[in-house]
Amino acid sequence: MLEQSLIDKTLADTFLLDIYKASNHNSDIPKLTLGLIKTIIEIYQCFEPNHFKGKLAICSTLDSSVIPLTNPEKILDKSVLMMLQSKTLLIQKTNNELNLWKNKNIKPLLNNKNILFYFYQNEEEYFYINNKKINLISNAGKFSIFSSYYYLLNDILNNYSLTHIYNSSCEHFKNVWADEKRIYFINKPEKTMHKSLREYLKSNLRGINVEVISEYNLNARKPVDIRVHWKTANRCALIEIKWLGVSMDKEKKRISTPYTKSRAIDGAKQLKEYLDLAESDSPGIITKGYLVVIDGRRKIDRKKILKIISEKDGLYYQSIEINYPDEYKSITNFEPPLRMFTRPICQ
Repeated sequence: MLEQSLIDKTLADTFLLDIYKASNHNSDIPKLTLGLIKTIIEIYQCFEPNHFKGKLAICSTLDSSVIPLTNPEKILDKSVLMMLQSKTLLIQKTNNELNLWKNKNIKPLLNNKNILFYFYQNEEEYFYINNKKINLISNAGKFSIFSSYYYLLNDILNNYSLTHIYNSSCEHFKNVWADEKRIYFINKPEKTMHKSLREYLKSNLRGINVEVISEYNLNARKPVDIRVHWKTANRCALIEIKWLGVSMDKEKKRISTPYTKSRAIDGAKQLKEYLDLAESDSPGIITKGYLVVIDGRRKIDRKKILKIISEKDGLYYQSIEINYPDEYKSITNFEPPLRMFTRPICQ
């Protein structure tokens, strides 16, 4: 189920009226527009526009006729849509069938009063009719509002960082600290961190028919920390969690070797391997990877155990971002790593 409130908020904008005006006030246009939106949502259940690097066009005609382009392909199984890689795709639904044209010149059709187009290209979406462009103002950023699965997950993760991690406000996450000033993690805090995020995702994705699983095995041998799977669409997300900082043993007499930014970079490499395994394990599912970095680094002297920490040393790493190799920035289904700084209680 798509997050309806996001669509409703966008539909409340003036673009429906703008399309109507661009059509010279054709009384059939509102119904055609809503029908086209329904088709877009249907297509996006099997196609992630944010992963497509070309130009995608989806259209409808006022008289339900097939647009005047030759040799369309008939798509009987929408699951093949996720494999399309052409530079330009044009899709039209007629008689409950999808017609597909690849790499056709559609510019001559843009002044046709009978055809309403929807475009998604370079993280921008808009409509076109009668040679007039109608921009779609969205709150979904680089994602389409008609395919908001990953937008919603990004939003939830960012809220989790601000409301639960930054000040250790989560009841589960509070237990990752070995000291009351939140300078040192407990020994092996991973399971507690996983539980904190898993429960937050379950709570905030409730009612959207989403499955959230911890330690999901890929290729029957590689467990990813958390897998989020939308049951009503061919979408899932793999979330790998890494923490940075220093931990303390159970006796609180010894601290560990610090986990530094190299651990986060290793996490990116690990996540890329998971994405490759997911592609071979579940070729019919669109998968996006998320690296969550819990940053508990402090500027400290490891030769002694601190009881208090100054604001200067405690917040030293708060604004220092981690630079990842360019190879990860070019992977279509690899989201930019999300660093969640968690602050200590400073003197």
